[in-house]
Amino acid sequence: MPGDMNGLALAAEIRSRWPAIPVILTSGHMKPELHQLPPETSFFSKPYNQRELLTKISGLISSG
Repeated sequence: MPGDMNGLALAAEIRSRWPAIPVILTSGHMKPELHQLPPETSFFSKPYNQRELLTKISGLISSG
């Protein structure tokens, strides 16, 4: 991402401002530790498995 904000910071900002919005974070450059992710945030390393990602998205959609 350009500028000072990275993906982790953006995910944290989304969780803070709009807690009902599910967040899925992906990266091909880093793999954050679980404690670095904001609550209720999923992480997928690139290249990610499309089936796993679709399963996660489907679950988020069906849960509300």
